[in-house]
Amino acid sequence: MMVTRIAAVLAGLTLASLAHAQSDHVIGSYNTWITAQDMRNSQGVPLTDFCAMVQQDRANLHRFGRQDRLDGYDYFFADAANRARISTNCDVAPALRDYIRRSVQQQEPMYMNVTIYGSGDRVTRVHVREGAG
Repeated sequence: MMVTRIAAVLAGLTLASLAHAQSDHVIGSYNTWITAQDMRNSQGVPLTDFCAMVQQDRANLHRFGRQDRLDGYDYFFADAANRARISTNCDVAPALRDYIRRSVQQQEPMYMNVTIYGSGDRVTRVHVREGAG
């Protein structure tokens, strides 16, 4: 009886681990410029959180048609619900923190690479690092 319960618990944990692993794979990637227009929200208020700037960058592209010259396209963030997940599921490469802080203070554009993780069309995580180039 105890062995059966342990086996059932282990099977459940294994299935949960597999489900999580399957839901967190790369589903897309793009490069983008984070510019002064992305450093303010839609009402013109300055943003202090970098992930909110990434979210605004995608809103500027998909919702408002304000694309920077070197903004890459993605179809995941055309969906407003996926765009809303950026600020809560975003992680920034630690080496970028000082670079981002200085660039935002001076309103200098930043070229970023964004990797999107998820399952199907559902975004579960957004990873931001410096873009090549």
